[in-house]
Amino acid sequence: MKVIDGKFGGGADDTEEPTLSEKIVLATEECIGIESDVRGNFVMILEDDQGMAKIATDLDAANMIYLMEFIKASVLMSTVEEGAIH
Repeated sequence: MKVIDGKFGGGADDTEEPTLSEKIVLATEECIGIESDVRGNFVMILEDDQGMAKIATDLDAANMIYLMEFIKASVLMSTVEEGAIH
């Protein structure tokens, strides 16, 4: 699992927090690039400002659960900073 530092908050002069869509675009650029030919699968977990979690994936249920368990174990065994892409 690759960890990328995601700087999603505004700078010192930017008082407005980026929208969820803007954060997703920034994360995509950091992970694979916008015009990338990378192929693979994904699991995207989003939480809106009301605390509602949504999951989008192109995997079947068994493979999604396997991948999420791998991610959970990797995160539990590492130091996680807020705003990082794992």
